[in-house]
Amino acid sequence: MGGMSGTSICECTCECGDDLAVCRAAWDECGAVELGDPTYYAVHHLMVSSFMAQHPGRLSASGWDEVAALLARFVAGLTPEAARREVGARRREQSLVRGEPKHLDGVRWTRRISGVSRDTAEAYCADIRAWAESTVLDIAGQVPQTASSASSAPSARSA
Repeated sequence: MGGMSGTSICECTCECGDDLAVCRAAWDECGAVELGDPTYYAVHHLMVSSFMAQHPGRLSASGWDEVAALLARFVAGLTPEAARREVGARRREQSLVRGEPKHLDGVRWTRRISGVSRDTAEAYCADIRAWAESTVLDIAGQVPQTASSASSAPSARSA
């Protein structure tokens, strides 16, 4: 058990691949800086969508598909206001969490929330955008192509 006092790896490693405590702390810290400063909050939609895409067990399979497609559209330029108008009515009728969770096949995350700088708003926003972009590329092929996601998802990973 390697000094883990009987704890299995499943209890210490987060879905994203980070140590569970590191991931939770980064999530909490990002939320706190966003709530404390509107300059940080400007990328809240990207932060939450990226986090949820990297933690598929928190969502149903259809909920994950919707969040992942929305993240791709955010990266392509969809604004949170436009998304609220578009998704608002549907959201009241559907659940993102009820149902079987999404199982991702062979996804290796290029970036994670733990790598986001919280030192300055400029660095934070740049890191969140880079994390969102890399997450969209990392999940290419995992998101069903619908009319709303096909036109905005990146087609290939740049090497």
